[in-house]
Parts: sequence; C-alpha cells; structure tokens
Amino acid sequence: MNYEKNYEKNIATLKKHYKTLYDKLLMVSENKKYDVYTLKNGIDIVDKHASQLLYNEEPNQYTIDKFDSFNKKYGLYPFTYHFGIGNGSYYKKLFTKSGIRRTVIIEPEIELIYISLHLNDFSYEISNSMLMIFLLEDFNYNVASELFQSIKGAMVFSKTYTFDIHCDYYSSYIESIKLVNNYILEAIQQIAYSLGTNPQDTILGVKRHVSNLKKAVTTPSLNELTSKAKNSEVAVVVATGPSLNKQLQKLKEIQNSVTIFCLDASFPILIQNEIKPDIVFSIERSVEPVKFYNGVDKKHFKNVIFSFSSILHPDIIKAAEEGVLSFSFRNYEFIKYYNLHDYEFLARGMSVANMAHELTYLSGFQTCILIGQDLAYGDDGSSHSKNHVFGEKQIHEDGKDSCDNTTYNIIDLEGYGGGHTVKSILPWKLFKNYFEEEIFIALRDYGMTTVNSTEGGVRIQGAIEIPFAQAISQFVDKSFQKNLIKLTPRDTKDIQKDFNSIDDTNEKIINILKKTSQEANQLHGKILEITDYINKTEAFSKNDKKLILKAQKLNKTIDKFKFKIQKDDLGSILNNIIGTMVMNLEMEIAKTHIKPLNTQRDKEVFILQWPFLHREWVYNITLAIKSFLEAVALGLLDENNTTLLAKHFLPNEIEYLNNNRHLFEFE
Repeated sequence: MNYEKNYEKNIATLKKHYKTLYDKLLMVSENKKYDVYTLKNGIDIVDKHASQLLYNEEPNQYTIDKFDSFNKKYGLYPFTYHFGIGNGSYYKKLFTKSGIRRTVIIEPEIELIYISLHLNDFSYEISNSMLMIFLLEDFNYNVASELFQSIKGAMVFSKTYTFDIHCDYYSSYIESIKLVNNYILEAIQQIAYSLGTNPQDTILGVKRHVSNLKKAVTTPSLNELTSKAKNSEVAVVVATGPSLNKQLQKLKEIQNSVTIFCLDASFPILIQNEIKPDIVFSIERSVEPVKFYNGVDKKHFKNVIFSFSSILHPDIIKAAEEGVLSFSFRNYEFIKYYNLHDYEFLARGMSVANMAHELTYLSGFQTCILIGQDLAYGDDGSSHSKNHVFGEKQIHEDGKDSCDNTTYNIIDLEGYGGGHTVKSILPWKLFKNYFEEEIFIALRDYGMTTVNSTEGGVRIQGAIEIPFAQAISQFVDKSFQKNLIKLTPRDTKDIQKDFNSIDDTNEKIINILKKTSQEANQLHGKILEITDYINKTEAFSKNDKKLILKAQKLNKTIDKFKFKIQKDDLGSILNNIIGTMVMNLEMEIAKTHIKPLNTQRDKEVFILQWPFLHREWVYNITLAIKSFLEAVALGLLDENNTTLLAKHFLPNEIEYLNNNRHLFEFE
C-alpha cells in the first residue's frame, strides 16, 4: 500500500475543505508519541508514553466486531459521531454502508490523525462532506452548532444522536469526551429552541411580513444601511441589562466619536441621559415594544435610523416614522422566496441585541463594544437597567415575566470575568449562545473583535472582557468627530417594480398552497382509511399480503409527498412553519426509520407502521398549509390589497376574515 500517496490525496482535499486541520498537519513530519506496527491481523498503534496498544494486537478483529456491533445497534443511522480516529480502518469500513450521510470524528491527538490519513484514503469522503475530522482543541460549541445547520437532515436525526468512543484507549480522555458531548447536546437544544415551539409565532411572522412588505421596500435596504453605517471606527451596542446605568456617563462623553447601535428598549434610556443613538433596532412581532417609542419626544427621532425587521408590529413602525426607517428581513425560507435580495438578511439570532451585533460586522467595523449585555440578574435581583420602560424587575427573581406572566426556570451560568456564577434564565442563555456563534463568525469571516465591557452578567465566550473605561482608552479616538449616517432614498421606479414583484409572488404562493392543500387532504384521507382498517383487523399479527402491498403503495405516495414539500418552491415557502409544527414528529419518525430490519417480518411490520407514523404528520402539514394561507390572506387584508383577495378568496371568506381575523374556522 502506498501510504504517502494516501496522505497526499487526503492533505490536498483537506486544504480545500478544512484549512484549520490542514495547517496543523503541515506542522507534523514524523511520529513522536506513537509507533505504528504492521501485524498479521492488521495495523496497530502504540502510545510510547503510556506503553499502551490501541487494539491489543487484534486491530482487524476489533474493526470487524465493532462494525458488526454498529449494524446491530445503529444499522441505519445516517449521521454518526465519534471520539477517536484510531488507525482509521473502522471508518473506512463504515463508509461501505450506503446509508451513511456524514460521520464526525473528534480526535485529541494530531499524530493519530496524521497516521490515519497515511493508512487510509479518505479523500472522496472528505471532499463530499461525508467525513469531518476535528482536532479536539478546535472543537467547541460553535463548531457543534454548525454540524446541525450545515447539512439538511442532521437536525431531524438529532434524537438518534449517540456519541461513540472508538476504543478503550480513549477512556483516559473522559473529561474531554464529556465536554464534547455537552457541546453537541447544547447545540441540539439551541437549534430546537430556535425552530420554535409555537407555530402561531411563525404564522404571525408570515402575516406581519406580508402586510409590511410594500412599506419595507419604500425604505432604504439593508445593503444601503450596511454600506453607510460605519461612520466611525468603533461600534457600541447598548443593551438594557442591570449594569447599563454605570456606563452611561462614559458613553455620553464619547458619543460623538463612536457609532451607537441601540436596542429599542435602550432608546428612551439613552435619550433621558442626553445620548443620541445612530441606529435603533426592533425585531418583535408583538405590540409591547411600541412603548419604547411612545414615551420619547418626536424631536429626538430626527436623523436617527430605525433598523426594523419586516415582521414588526405595524404600530411600532408608525411610532418611529419621524425617524429614518430602514427595513431588513429575517433569515426565513419563505422570506427568501420573494427574491428581494437587497433587504436580506439580518438577525440570525433570537434577540434584538443579536440583530444589532450582526449589523456591526456586516457594516465593516473592526471593533464592537458591548455594554449592558448582562443576560443575567443583577446583584440586587434586577433583570433590567434603571429607568427601563417595563421596570428594573420586569422579570422577577422567581423567573416570572410581569409583561406576559411567563415563568422561566432560574439557571446558573458562568459570570463575567470567570470564577463565579450568576443567576439567569433559559432565553438569556440562548441569546448568549447566539452571541457566541456570531462573535466566532465575526472574527473568522470579517476580522471583527467583540469587546464585552458590560462589567457584569454572564461570560460571553469569544468576547474580550475589558472594563468600559479601558476599552475607550484602547479603541476610541476621542478627537474624532463622526458625521450623520445619511441613507439614499429609493427610486420610485424601483419601488413600483418591487410592488409588482411582491404581488406576483403572493399570488404564486396562494396558488401553490391551495393546490398542495388539496393533495394533503386526499393523502390524509387515504392514511386514515388504511390505518383504521389495520386497527380493526389486527393486521400486525396477521400475514395479509394484499394489505402489505396496499400499504407499500401508499408509503410510496407518502414519501413522494414528503419529497415534494421539501423541495423547490413549496419547500421554500413552508420550511419554517413545518419546522415548528412537525419537527418533533420528524424526529420520532427518524428514530423508527433507523431501526435495523433483520427479517422479512421486520420489513412487513415496518411497511404497516409507516402510515401510522405519518397519520399525525400529514394532518399537521394540512394545518400548516391552511394556517400559512390564512396568514397570507390576513396580511393582504391589512395591506388593503383588495385585488388579490377578490381574485383568490370567496366573498364570504373575505367577510369572515375581516370580522374574525381567521379564515378557515367556518369549514
């Protein structure tokens, strides 16, 4: 075997796809900690420091036994996660299985990766993203999060996640194994939460987007804002945590030398302290944030840019019209479908603070300073800053939010500066996680350093912790005087062109949804028919060949329908609402899908189970489509688009919609 040829092919592929690992492997030229032994029963490796063999001179037999064990336990798992690469032969054998879509390996020793890449040709698997190898020191929460977002299906199969330890040799790395496992579990939790547990929130977002869209395209776009927002060298993002008050005087002194990115909740506080922000951000679907604007004298809105999401409540938009409005879109599939690229995308994260931070690096800032970003209770039990519109203790120490009566569990997180913990709640933890993802992206892709000068609250990994006074001294040129950010208004011809495109897209969405709704209803009826029959006849305990053939035919129809709603136009439109309504069902289906089918009877039972597994799934899809169609109709009603409404909905439907704000309840 030509080991050097293997390595050359592997290293060339890594250079294209995984530059970090490639660069580190270039530093390895020989084995120092390990020796490689070619035996009759394969290739074993010895740790010279520990005087320990990886496979106890039975490497081939170990690979065979481990592969057989995998088939019995995890035979159809498409996504696998492993600690330790060993000699690599097990993973080469694993890829002989057709169902493997991606295998992730975290290895603590660079030399073992170096050896394995000599012993095996993984160039095909690496280039096709089927194999991802990470050095332990490079694996963190952000990397784990990307694993479940970079390939379709990874999140669906997250309930089948298991973390395999390659062999007993790696048991000495138990603390590292626990850490990696925690990173992955936390990433799964974060993404599941971001998909949403309340489909009504998603539907409300659709309605808001449709009703606000024509207003949005009359304003300067996100592209226009990012090209003009950098009117200084340093951006300061102002949140409303308990620590904010102690930073306000220092911010006031430098306000003309830095660009102030202000959360909507911070706006009235800054104005009270004679600080004028450059850009104010809002993202909420609900009406409550309008109070942040109504209490501010309209004279303070002049020349301030209000960066708004298209899913915002219309009352908030109206409240800020004395300022300069600029809209952007959330990173949702159905919003992408409108192809209004100049307004895409802002706020990958969940909070308005995430939105503000994201704009800093998109606008080309090299330094962003965070203040008031506590994401935790203050020492006095306060949840928010002094003079916050909803009170310093909007979220009580028992976790109850006085605005909507939601009660959150109290959790402990590592505090600012390290060495202690602070009290927080789950939503704040999730906001923190998004910050850490964005800080990682900002530095890696844009070269922007994030400085956390909150001086309180939680520790946000990736941000440099420096007191605000020190950050000012280090990064801010007080002699510099910034100019106003001036955005160019849109041309009326371009606005009208977008209006026409929006109407065309809304019409296309309505037609697609109506057609698919009919298909979903018909399919659900067929599923009900066969599952009711199976229940009545106890078919699972009988060998009814005709019924099995009938179920098999229906299963093909189910799979064809699933493929249809995940692809092309329909997939783009429905992706987000499907995520909230059927993701848990998809995960349960995935758990059944990966069970090994060892006998003919196993296969027949699986065929009869498939309609049952999709009975609720298809029903929820029908609800998702109807709800989406309802949201579009309500948005058109709010927009007063009588032409499209009359063309696609009956007069009694429009009347019911207008009177009840719901469309399909009368059916």
